[in-house]
Amino acid sequence: MVRGLGYDVLTAANGIDAMIDATHPYASVISANAVDAARQTGVAFIALRRPPWIKIAGDRWTEVNNTAAAADAIGAKPRRVFVALGRNDLAPFIAAINASPSVAPLVFSSAP
Repeated sequence: MVRGLGYDVLTAANGIDAMIDATHPYASVISANAVDAARQTGVAFIALRRPPWIKIAGDRWTEVNNTAAAADAIGAKPRRVFVALGRNDLAPFIAAINASPSVAPLVFSSAP
């Protein structure tokens, strides 16, 4: 039985014939776990890979290399920031919230 991230349901006894990984390209850990689970269980695996967004005139992006740099890029100025990440990547943003009263959290979670 494969353990981790709920992939233990991918056993032959559960009748799963195929898995489709349609996660965001950023979710490399989840995708790697899915590939591993499919290999270990013999379940057919398909990965949907979508092209990255392409910056166009008028976009206001700040490109960073990691989540810590993204949290730093928020800065000290009071602002509202929408962060769409898995819970495993929220630590730098939680630290920013704790360090600055100008950053207010609004968190939605699909898992406990």
